[in-house]
Amino acid sequence: MKWTLKSWRGDEVVARIARASKLAIDETTHACVIPAKDRVHVKTRLLQGSIQAKDAVYTPERGWIGRWGSFNVNYALAQEISPEPKGKAYLRPAAQKEYPKLVDRLKAHLQ
Repeated sequence: MKWTLKSWRGDEVVARIARASKLAIDETTHACVIPAKDRVHVKTRLLQGSIQAKDAVYTPERGWIGRWGSFNVNYALAQEISPEPKGKAYLRPAAQKEYPKLVDRLKAHLQ
């Protein structure tokens, strides 16, 4: 038998991997939100409320892209990179905690 894309159901395999990739990325970016909110300096809760995750999107150029962080708060970067007591890293520690779990999440979604 000659192997073709249809005989090994390549389209289904590619679709399954794409779905698992999206789900694993979404799970990882969403998991970053709570630890980041817990670490941020709270004065008005504006910065804390701006931390969110957006569902991953697919682009032909870059593949699956997950976005999370502080949206629409001008001083968010200053808080992230300024030394204490003026600032406090909140995004990077969350990413350092959750990003290593991406591979296991991907494997779980492929089961």
